[in-house]
Amino acid sequence: MSAPAVVFEEVSKFYGEVLGVNRVTLNIPPGITSLVGPNGSGKTTLMNLMTGLIHPASFTRTTAASSCAASRRATRKP
Repeated sequence: MSAPAVVFEEVSKFYGEVLGVNRVTLNIPPGITSLVGPNGSGKTTLMNLMTGLIHPASFTRTTAASSCAASRRATRKP
């Protein structure tokens, strides 16, 4: 069994006073996964947090964004 590809613990993101996601905890294993929910439920915010495009306001632990950001830097052309 391999380690989770994405790990978020107690991740929150606010846009000023507007709540994007609040205290999300999840472990996503490697492989194909879908993210489904109604409009305004935080899907895009969660994906942006995972890819490192935005940073959480608070968190206990996150491993997805740091890994994606490092991969992006490593593959970027000079």
